[in-house]
Amino acid sequence: MEIDNLVAALNEVGLSTYEARAYLGLLRNHPETGYELAKNTGIPQAKIYEVLARLIEKGMISQTHVEPTYYAPMDPEEFIGQKKDKYSRLLDELSMGLAELKKQGGPREYVWNLHKYEDIIDRAASFCAEAQQKIYLLSWQPELDRLAPALELAHQRGVEIVLVGFDVNSFAYGKLIKHRALGHIRSERGQQLMVVADTKSALMAALGEGELHAFWTQSLGIIRLVRDYILHEAYLWNILDRFAEIRDFFGEDLAGLRNL
Repeated sequence: MEIDNLVAALNEVGLSTYEARAYLGLLRNHPETGYELAKNTGIPQAKIYEVLARLIEKGMISQTHVEPTYYAPMDPEEFIGQKKDKYSRLLDELSMGLAELKKQGGPREYVWNLHKYEDIIDRAASFCAEAQQKIYLLSWQPELDRLAPALELAHQRGVEIVLVGFDVNSFAYGKLIKHRALGHIRSERGQQLMVVADTKSALMAALGEGELHAFWTQSLGIIRLVRDYILHEAYLWNILDRFAEIRDFFGEDLAGLRNL
C-alpha cells in the first residue's frame, strides 16, 4: 500500500495529514528526534513538535525523557486493535441510538423514486436482506440472479419466499409460481420487478429497454397494493395451471381474458 493511501486511511480514523505522516515516518525509522522526523517527512519544523504532542496525547507515540528527546511509534497491531475496539463500541452505541430514534418517528408515508438499475437492485436486495418473516417477489430471471445471494440468506434464516417468476424454470429458496403470458407482459408492460418484505417495505420497478421507472416505500397502504398485485398473479396462475381448459378457452397469453 502506497504512503499516500496509508495517509488517507489514517485520515479516515481521525489523524490529520501531518499526524499520519509523522506516525508513518516513525514506523519506517525509529527512534528519531523531532528535527530528524521533520527533515525525513517534509513536515515543517515549526509544526513538528505540535504534531508530536498531539500524537503523544492520542497514545500513538512515546518519547524519551532525556536530551535530546527521541520519539518511537506505537506498534501497528496495537494501534489497529485499539481502533477496532473503539469503533466497534461506537457503532454498537450508534446502532442502538438510531434504532431508538427511528421508533420515535412518525409514519413513513413517503414514496422514493429510483432511476438507475444498480440502485433498484441494491434497494431490492436490501429489503430481502432485512426480511425476517416473508418475501413476496415478482421477477424475471436476470433480476432474480442478482438477488439470489440475499434470497439464499433469507431462506437460511427461515424467511418464507413466494416468487411469481417470468421465464423462470426453478427456484431453490421458496415457492415458485410460473407466469406464462410472457409475450403479453414483454410487449405491454415491459420487464418488471416487485418486492414486498414483511409488509414493511415495497419496491416496484419497470425495467424496459427505455427509461427505467421505479419506486420504493414504507407506506402500508401502497405496500398492501403491491403485495396484493403479486398475490393476484400467483392465484391466477395457480388456477390456470390446475385448469388447462381455461387457458385453452381464452387463447395464447390469455388474449380473450384481457380484452375487456
